[in-house]
Amino acid sequence: QPVVNKSLPICFRSYRSIPLGKRPKGRTHCFPMKIFCLGAAGKISRESVLDLLQSDKINQVTIGDKNEARGQEVVAWLDDNRVDFVQADVFQTDQTADLIQDYDLVMDGTPISINHESTQCIARAGVHGVNLNGTGPEFAFHDAFVKAGKTYVPGFGMTPGITNVMARYAHDQLETIDTIRISHGAFRPFAFSPAITETTRIEYEPGLESRIVFENGEFKQVEPFARPLEVTLPEPFGTHTQYIIPHAE
Repeated sequence: QPVVNKSLPICFRSYRSIPLGKRPKGRTHCFPMKIFCLGAAGKISRESVLDLLQSDKINQVTIGDKNEARGQEVVAWLDDNRVDFVQADVFQTDQTADLIQDYDLVMDGTPISINHESTQCIARAGVHGVNLNGTGPEFAFHDAFVKAGKTYVPGFGMTPGITNVMARYAHDQLETIDTIRISHGAFRPFAFSPAITETTRIEYEPGLESRIVFENGEFKQVEPFARPLEVTLPEPFGTHTQYIIPHAE
């Protein structure tokens, strides 16, 4: 569900404007857009910036990151005159909020461990936002976004949307259901980026409250490597054991 009750139409990968609610007063359309990409010096978020630039309806994309060398590297790699860089530190809330307050949308690609700080910056600026991780500390800022009349969508870079729709579709076709288990296979080195290393570590922390299943009408926290299941993937990957991890489904 959307975090607040108003929405700037969000421009998805197909580059169509999909209205999620009433448009803010004073705007007749969502384009052209200025987008601030927080943490986009990272190896994952920079790919999302590349996606954004496929649309000619985006007139400015700013890479905002603490690491200036990496940020300038991304600007050079993208090689697009709509892209620039500013140094941004989410632990400096007021300064970062000042940087982003004139943008239409913030795309937050910072690591999970600092999503409280990054969301606080966006809320302080009073700007629409999407988070490529999310569904954790972001909800603490619900009231701030409501007050500003802005929408913030956590979990935007994950798969819950389509997988939830598929699960519901299957549910509606069947008379009885024993178990719904959503699985995915990802083959990637932990060292690809610090954010992936961090995500994998967090998923298997012993006391993680969000590693849950819904069973017999209630949410139950499970231990690391819980409920092993052998899943056969398309060749050449074969059959592998999968475990419960925290995810936004």
